[in-house]
Amino acid sequence: MGKNIMKTDTICALSTPYGISGIGIIRISGPLTLKIVNEIFVPARKRKIGKLWKTHTVRYGFIINNGTTLDEVLVTIMKAPASYTREDMAEIGCHGGLAAIKEVLHACMEKGARLAEPGEFTKRAFINGRIDLTQAESVIDIIGATTEKSLELSLSQLAGSLSKKINTLRNRLLELLTLLDYQIDFSEEHGQQLDNTNLIEDLAAIVFDIKQIIKTGQSARIFTEGVRIVIAGKPNVGKSSLLNLLVAEDKAIVSEIPGTTRDAIEAVINIQGIPFTIIDTAGLRKVSSGIEKMGIEKTKKWIEKSEIVLMLLDASSELDALDYQILQGIKNKNHIIVFNKCDLPRKIAKDNLPDCCKQSISVTISALTGKGLSELHSAILEKVYSGSAQIKNVDFFLNVRQQYSLEQCLKFLEESLDLLGKNITIDIIAEDIHQAIMRLDEISGRYVSEEILNKIFSRFCVGK
Repeated sequence: MGKNIMKTDTICALSTPYGISGIGIIRISGPLTLKIVNEIFVPARKRKIGKLWKTHTVRYGFIINNGTTLDEVLVTIMKAPASYTREDMAEIGCHGGLAAIKEVLHACMEKGARLAEPGEFTKRAFINGRIDLTQAESVIDIIGATTEKSLELSLSQLAGSLSKKINTLRNRLLELLTLLDYQIDFSEEHGQQLDNTNLIEDLAAIVFDIKQIIKTGQSARIFTEGVRIVIAGKPNVGKSSLLNLLVAEDKAIVSEIPGTTRDAIEAVINIQGIPFTIIDTAGLRKVSSGIEKMGIEKTKKWIEKSEIVLMLLDASSELDALDYQILQGIKNKNHIIVFNKCDLPRKIAKDNLPDCCKQSISVTISALTGKGLSELHSAILEKVYSGSAQIKNVDFFLNVRQQYSLEQCLKFLEESLDLLGKNITIDIIAEDIHQAIMRLDEISGRYVSEEILNKIFSRFCVGK
């Protein structure tokens, strides 16, 4: 299914968060926009809108409905097609009180607008051809960006960094499809089979490029989705102190009493543009308390779900049976051995670790004084960038939907390469390439179902 036809009604919504604030912005978009504003807005200088109000200009005045002044406002007009939705649009800057916002919204709806659905403004921008689907999805990523790097990548995506790559691949496949159509016509007319050497080389090059895009785009997703790090270890080795050091605040309760943390505590930090969710867990030990048992079970589940485990050891104490047991449990996870309490006389080092962890990355720190924190940051980044150094300067990323469609595209093209090597009928290969193009069109939105569109835009807030 291609793009559906956008409704021609007029929508309105509050684009700023609900609550008491200095200002609230109400957005209107659709064919009745200018009419609605003309009916409820009275400029302070008594000028009507009409054709005299130039697009992308602001006027000061009042919202008046049924003879009652509702608010003192600034109104911005953006006439089609030079607007976010490519429709006539207006933004009314009200005072941010709940009563004022409610009254102005009610006035807009009374004059013919309806309340917008989540993401409907951006959906109209997509349907009306101002942006493609990858750019539309980047809007929600911009809103949710938690680091400068994630914001930078999302803005790059909005500017078309991924769109250009997808369009380039599509054009290359269309050229191959045109060549195949020519071969089909030629073979039917002359009864000859053409040499497919160049076709195989071109197709192989496209397959290689798609694999690189998938690899890089998937890795770069860490800048937007972040990385989960679990701090694990037995009780009283300094897990809560390490969490507080990493987040630079007293997020967790620090106590000399073993087992103080009975449930996971989460905090988000930023290391070189990557958001990390740090999870301080209950200490792993044998317990009789039902509550502590639940906490330890949750710890084990967090370890399973995490991308990196910080295995914390007390460097001032000898390793015991519980330390060895925990080390055995995390040996197959992506982990870093952290020797804590280096401000005290040291009794263990890397040589004391079991054979399964002797090659592990290790860091020595003092969660109390902060010594070794920069080395821990470097070790964490080394784990993240291991095998993915190319993502440091990347200008795009792939979300799960986009990656899946690219993988399906790749599947069809690899099948085509296999068939070309077996001298299979060319029309079958042409159909595979056609299917591959359709998978690219799912990414850009040229070919997309209403169900997928609704799912994507349902993630947006109402006013965006």
